[in-house]
Amino acid sequence: MKIIQSFWSKPLFEANKDASQNRYNGGWINYRYCLLSMAYSCLTISRYYPNLELYTDTFGMNLFRDILRLPYHKFHVNLDDIANIDTSLWAYGKIMTYSAQKEPFLHIDNDVFIWQNFPDRVIDAEVVCQSLEMIDNFSLTDYTSAVDYIKKHIGAAPQIIIDSKCKTAANMGIFGGNNLDFIQQYCKESRAFLTGIYDGIMQSGDMKGKFNVVYEQLLLTELANKHQQKISYLIPNNDIDEIVKYSTIETAQYESKYAHCLGRLKKYNYICEQIEYRLKYEFPTYYNRIISYLNKNQIIYAENIKSMNDYDNFYKIYTRINVAKNISEIMTNFEFKLKSNCHIEAIDDSYYMNSPQGRYKLTGWCIFLTLFSLPNTGNSICMEIFKEGYLPNLTSTQIHDNIFYLIMESLYITKCLTIS
Repeated sequence: MKIIQSFWSKPLFEANKDASQNRYNGGWINYRYCLLSMAYSCLTISRYYPNLELYTDTFGMNLFRDILRLPYHKFHVNLDDIANIDTSLWAYGKIMTYSAQKEPFLHIDNDVFIWQNFPDRVIDAEVVCQSLEMIDNFSLTDYTSAVDYIKKHIGAAPQIIIDSKCKTAANMGIFGGNNLDFIQQYCKESRAFLTGIYDGIMQSGDMKGKFNVVYEQLLLTELANKHQQKISYLIPNNDIDEIVKYSTIETAQYESKYAHCLGRLKKYNYICEQIEYRLKYEFPTYYNRIISYLNKNQIIYAENIKSMNDYDNFYKIYTRINVAKNISEIMTNFEFKLKSNCHIEAIDDSYYMNSPQGRYKLTGWCIFLTLFSLPNTGNSICMEIFKEGYLPNLTSTQIHDNIFYLIMESLYITKCLTIS
């Protein structure tokens, strides 16, 4: 199966920063984080799929092939022809890339990172996506507000969209498959759909970006239902807690082996920080090339300078913990303890963390940070919690998983733990 990515540069620089779901700077905090994340995506995927190909425009080919020299096996310039499309409609570049495929393929978004090959059920699927979004349960209001706008103000939409109950939609962090006839029919209908309502979308003001999920994700799901085409999913369980496992970069390499920094996650400082740290650690040549390019163009951001002041702390932790292959090794082979510049204060029945990041009350699972005053393995903490009956309504597996998440969060986000 052909493994591909796409990059349409126009939304990166010209998008309205105030518009809903805009992709200015790729949706990231700044251009530097955008480039770092796209490079890290390419490089993690290329470890398992060295024939990875990129579909882009002239700017993208010049940047990624000639300047940054990312290891794409092949570059295709197919997105110059959509320069007249409004930058709010960033998913159209993906639709055009799907349309260009003549053989079974898997498209991977450039905010996706992987730590293993995709399973056979993904590679062999007729049609495959990342996960199924439960629109009501996940409070995904873009779908309903965009469809309501179409019904009230545009009208000229496929009946399949007009009739949609907006209950579920496929998240297309990955998309592709072996049934090219269905996929090409979907692409044809998506392009026709967007062409038919384009003028109406342009009258919707800052709502324009909300229509991306309709002509890309909702339309695919409704067409699959209409034609009884099964969609397979990388994440078969659509429970929100399960999907979160595929969104947390600090745990993904040990647990889900896949992370997708979708939507608002790109605005979280700690996620951007983790991507920069990991790229610098794992792929220093490419990292230095990006920094050189930015410096040459005098592109400097205060948030990156501040963040990189703490890189040495990450380096010390990651150098040791990076050898672990899974959660079991994290929980068994390492002892963790509170950092020397952090201490926990007990006041009445409450506990407060005092750290360089500030003073705050410990709640929820964070209360168990009190058990790390002395070096302890994750498994030892779990055994104490289970033995003492602190959480009688939870299974040992639930306790184990949550202590793992607490440890990773405390190493990389709140930065109050270290490895003994």
